[in-house]
Amino acid sequence: MQSLVAQPGVGFLISWPSQPGIPYRVQWKNNLLDATWIAITPDFNGTGATMTWLYDGSQTGGLNATQRFYRVVIP
Repeated sequence: MQSLVAQPGVGFLISWPSQPGIPYRVQWKNNLLDATWIAITPDFNGTGATMTWLYDGSQTGGLNATQRFYRVVIP
């Protein structure tokens, strides 16, 4: 279960359920055909509660991309 809430020009919030002690990594890329996902750092340590990450554009070069894809993985 993942959710995405966006507010134009401000950023957006990604949330996902977590398990205690499990690391989670948010990754992104501009095109699904790109071979490599780029990691947002640092990883998040699961707490057993819903985890959230507020994206403000600072780690991907800004909020002005016409498209961008995100995923949350266990590294």
